[in-house]
Amino acid sequence: MYAQGCLWAGDSETNRCGTQVAYIFDLLNGGGQYSYLDWRLWPQKFPYASGTKPYEHIFVQTYNMIQYNFGMHESDFINNLATTAPGTYAAMYHNRVWKDNLVVVANMNSVETECSLATPDIPQQLLDAGNTAVYFDVNRRHLIKGVQQNSFPFMTLAPYQLAVWYMRNVPDNKPFHLWGGKRLAERWDEKEKTLAVVLEGPAGLEDWVVLDTGGRKISHVAMGNNTADFYRDSKVSWYSARLFIQEIQ
Repeated sequence: MYAQGCLWAGDSETNRCGTQVAYIFDLLNGGGQYSYLDWRLWPQKFPYASGTKPYEHIFVQTYNMIQYNFGMHESDFINNLATTAPGTYAAMYHNRVWKDNLVVVANMNSVETECSLATPDIPQQLLDAGNTAVYFDVNRRHLIKGVQQNSFPFMTLAPYQLAVWYMRNVPDNKPFHLWGGKRLAERWDEKEKTLAVVLEGPAGLEDWVVLDTGGRKISHVAMGNNTADFYRDSKVSWYSARLFIQEIQ
């Protein structure tokens, strides 16, 4: 098959399905079905390893963490999203707990292609029309706030590139968690002016957590009893903090 479920030692990069393409097939068909078993991800441990790209482990971690952070185990799969350009495909996941959406759009053409959803109202039907909605391009860190009804962004995708859009309703003029870690709880204390977020992640993971300010300033970010480093992206309104998951609670 063009995309096999497992990769193993002995084949070469030229006659197997690339990792990023395998994850495209996975996310377009329900997610969580792809298993990566390849010792060549660790060339420093196995110096004779060859056939994989030096940054291949980034693909593996990125696409696994997207599914983990969104919560595939508590989501419904919707695969009937038409696109505006031939050779492009889209699917959606709806989180039953948080009422959020994850839309994946793939360009399976060998040339750069511009596309969008032909039926942009489908993702919005599963969001609360009475509250502000945001769309966040997870891989390219692009945020769209106050999305208009029946609209979805046009995007230019390189050959075999996958765009992942996270969509949620957010409170007006209040900070909120946007991406990073599996969100288990989120609460804004108006009196203390404090946003409390409970996140879960694999033990040993160090990753970025993105928080939108809601137009406010953030004085500090703490994880447990420790203060975390953070910075504000000058081009947008969010703050990012680098947190280290010490253990799963």
